[in-house]
Amino acid sequence: MKPVSAVTTAALAFALASILVTRILRAFDTADILSVIGFLLGLALLRLSVDGWRSLDAGHRAIVIGAAVGLTGVLIKLLFVALGIGVGADHTMHDAPLQERLLEHIHHLFFNVGFLFYLAGALVLGWGALRGKSKL
Repeated sequence: MKPVSAVTTAALAFALASILVTRILRAFDTADILSVIGFLLGLALLRLSVDGWRSLDAGHRAIVIGAAVGLTGVLIKLLFVALGIGVGADHTMHDAPLQERLLEHIHHLFFNVGFLFYLAGALVLGWGALRGKSKL
């Protein structure tokens, strides 16, 4: 298995595991950690590609974009915490009252958009594999 193929599989597996842990186990902090690992693996695709962005096909590009979008949510959350926005009422925790989860909602929005890019990338790669035109 090529390194790009292994990292792609791992990134998609971590994203799927994050979704399943959220929906089935309701272990939100664990799901967030799995998401971040999946997004970091998605960014690793850019580093592993031979010629950077130009050598990635559409499916892998969608995964890299999804990883960047997903991690942006974490960076925005950290910026708000550093600026003191929402810290007083602990707006950053999953167990805070619903009306006080401002920062949770912000970074989950970015996670979900990132997951949509992952889904699009997986569909493109799967379709290419079915047609025999996959670079994997």
